[in-house]
Amino acid sequence: MLNQQSQLWTEKQVREYAQIKSRNKIYNAIAEGLPVIRTGRLVRFRPESVVAFFEGKEQSEAAN
Repeated sequence: MLNQQSQLWTEKQVREYAQIKSRNKIYNAIAEGLPVIRTGRLVRFRPESVVAFFEGKEQSEAAN
């Protein structure tokens, strides 16, 4: 379990990956369906879910 926990990304790591400066944009992405893992007040993300979410978002924007 500890190993799995260490593989999760923090909000900061997601913002770095997606090149997002604003915390509000991350919360908007969560509202749009970015999968999260909540543990109390902590929010963590699976890296593969983050990549899939932003790749899908990029493809849908390219189609418009």
